[in-house]
Amino acid sequence: MNIHIARPNVWSLAEMDLLRSEWAKHSARELMEMFPGKSRSAIIAKAGRLGLCSKGRGNGGFRLPKDETLIAKENAWLPLENSSPVTLLNRHETQCAWPLDLPHEIGSSFVCGDPTHSDKPYCTRHCSIAYLPRKARQ
Repeated sequence: MNIHIARPNVWSLAEMDLLRSEWAKHSARELMEMFPGKSRSAIIAKAGRLGLCSKGRGNGGFRLPKDETLIAKENAWLPLENSSPVTLLNRHETQCAWPLDLPHEIGSSFVCGDPTHSDKPYCTRHCSIAYLPRKARQ
């Protein structure tokens, strides 16, 4: 006895080619009509896995801007040059709250401690890591 189980979540090569060619021309809701049995979420997820540009974002997803002022990822948790880290318990609200990794200080949680940037909880350098400019978010 052969039992055939429907697998609506499997995409054929023809369906993937069609999605690639139609993605930029139609909304996900309109694409649902071209792909019977596929949900809007399944279509959007497949488009993302295929590396197609996500609608409304222009660059295909969330990426940090290429800016020389950004601190290298591996150095982001180390104290900045000429900064004086403070313990989290001794931090004042006008001091940067960026957590630091100080391996020689066991049992204490240290933060940057530099003056904060406007109404943000971080200093200017750490704000450049934590927040994207408005242009990059749109």
